[in-house]
Amino acid sequence: MKKGLLIICAALALTFVGCTSKKSDNSNNGLTHFEETITSDDSTAVRGLIDQFFSLVIDSNTQLAASMLYKLDKDDLNKEPDLLDNEEMATIRDMFDMLKVKSYRIDYMKFSEYYSNEVCCTAILEDATPETPEVATKVYFRPVSHLGGWVLCLSSSEDGDAAITSFRQRDSLGHEYQQGMKSTEE
Repeated sequence: MKKGLLIICAALALTFVGCTSKKSDNSNNGLTHFEETITSDDSTAVRGLIDQFFSLVIDSNTQLAASMLYKLDKDDLNKEPDLLDNEEMATIRDMFDMLKVKSYRIDYMKFSEYYSNEVCCTAILEDATPETPEVATKVYFRPVSHLGGWVLCLSSSEDGDAAITSFRQRDSLGHEYQQGMKSTEE
């Protein structure tokens, strides 16, 4: 009887140690607490905002597209995101009017904190032909989790926005994102 009780206690101790080590492995996965709370609903919501934004741009409704964008107070990230003012919207509108975007693709999404996320998109200005490669430019968005939803900020290095991914990470994130998109289509 004592030997059986000893075996059960030993098995429980090993199970407890095994669970503990698995838990510590999870906490060392390099994800922030915010990243761990992200679900497919979040990435779908962000993708929906980007789809809406580019649909408006492609349809030459750049004023309405610009009105979707917010800005963060870089000195106080706890402040609510604000809509762009008229002058900022005019700058965005003029930029996209000049670019004449024909289509786009999302290269990757990277979530980090409620205020610090990154979506890289390729805006295609001219499709590739057998003689020429596509003419495109990169557009970086900074989605912000706000009041249980998402708003889009346009990332701008001129405004001091720093990328949250390194150049080396971007290729692997793009590959991972494309693989994920292929698996959801099948």
